[in-house]
Amino acid sequence: MEWLSHFPRFLSAMELRLEKLPAQVNRDLAWTEELGVLQKRFESRQSSHQQHLIADEKLNDFYWMIEEYRVSLFAQQLGTRFPVSEKRLRKLWAEVQEV
Repeated sequence: MEWLSHFPRFLSAMELRLEKLPAQVNRDLAWTEELGVLQKRFESRQSSHQQHLIADEKLNDFYWMIEEYRVSLFAQQLGTRFPVSEKRLRKLWAEVQEV
């Protein structure tokens, strides 16, 4: 529920991404691939947790960090809720894997 107020920024980020796309197709493809890997990690872990009835707040944090990272890549000028980077995502993923 706390993230609901951030959806307008996420929607604005999508608009900016679409506006920039014609000028940076290769960069967009590279970022999309990078984000796809992160998303697949999340989805795989989430599926496993659901099967075993595990509630993992760190995994939830990882999801929202991916969304913030998406904003930082495609619409940096909108800012993020907290500092986010590939390095921070790797660190949080290591914490998720400990559960």
